[in-house]
Amino acid sequence: MTGNNGYITVDGKPFFILGGQVHNSSAYTKDSMAPLWDVLVRMHANTAEVPVYWEQIEPEEGAFDLSIVDDVIAGAREHELRLILLWFATWKNGTMKYTPGWVKVQPDRFRRVITADGFPLPVLSPHCPATLAADTAAFRALMEHIKGADVGERTVIAVQIENEPGSYGSERDYSPEGNALFAAEAPPAVMSLLPTIAPSGLHQAWAENGSRTGGAWVEVFGRRAAEVFNAWHVARYIDAIAAAARAVYDVPLYVNVWLGENGFRDAGYDYPSGGAVSDMIPLWKAAAPHVDILAPDIYLPDSDSFRQICAAYSRADNPLLIPECGLRPATAARCFTPSPRIRPSVSLRSASTASSTRMARSLTRAWLWWRASRRRAPSCR
Repeated sequence: MTGNNGYITVDGKPFFILGGQVHNSSAYTKDSMAPLWDVLVRMHANTAEVPVYWEQIEPEEGAFDLSIVDDVIAGAREHELRLILLWFATWKNGTMKYTPGWVKVQPDRFRRVITADGFPLPVLSPHCPATLAADTAAFRALMEHIKGADVGERTVIAVQIENEPGSYGSERDYSPEGNALFAAEAPPAVMSLLPTIAPSGLHQAWAENGSRTGGAWVEVFGRRAAEVFNAWHVARYIDAIAAAARAVYDVPLYVNVWLGENGFRDAGYDYPSGGAVSDMIPLWKAAAPHVDILAPDIYLPDSDSFRQICAAYSRADNPLLIPECGLRPATAARCFTPSPRIRPSVSLRSASTASSTRMARSLTRAWLWWRASRRRAPSCR
């Protein structure tokens, strides 16, 4: 799968993803996944989004069990679906929930984010080389396995790195390492980027502080400094994982985003600080060149906000991919009324645009069936 001029292609042809994502913990066993394949088929989906859990595939450090990945690939093929795998590792919704037990019980080795008050959070620090090395090794093992199992058929068309990354509970890491990096001058790569970007929250923060050509993070970005600092380091962390993965198997990689939009919101508390929210897209693009797509998870309640987010993430260098959106009838309707500024591309859980009325009717019927079946079996969300 590749992004070409804002569109998604698979095997060299345009591919409109109609996808469903299973619930966070639904993919631990072959049996728990079994009823979900039928849900996806009844939805008329062509792609499944399924998590892979670091804690499951590496229960002991250096000892990998990737049999569940084989089961998921086989299930997708049996039901004639393409597959996107989600890597739940260092970050899941801004925390470390799906990391292995051997990571959780070694906080001195795998350092946590420390709050301004000195309390450790259940969030791994992006400034810890040991955590980066461990996550990278596990992700490389996953990619090597996918290559061996799927290089001929290409059932897996993309992989999501982490899930809504960033720090939830603090705007940045206040550990000694974090404080030292924050007090240092912003990197030249950041400073050279600022004059080139279009008006945005990032550009505004720089302009409000005198459009400086150098200085510490807080001198350059003022009140937005902590979020910008964290975004740069989270993006660099993920890009290191992406670069290592591409050396093994060059499948498209993307990062999904817990949005910061919807009125006044505080980074680190209302959403994970450091994610690729719309203001941080230019920074992420510069910091993570090995990541193909920044993909917004859109749960905003109104159509205007939905279209604004689509417009922000639909760029020449960023095909529009919506991994998650709200499970409401209104959401299904809004998916087929995109802004004229948006070129049709791709979405998951629901479609961002339709090529026919029949497709819209199929999704509506599928959604009604899904709602009626929720009490009978595990469901896709």
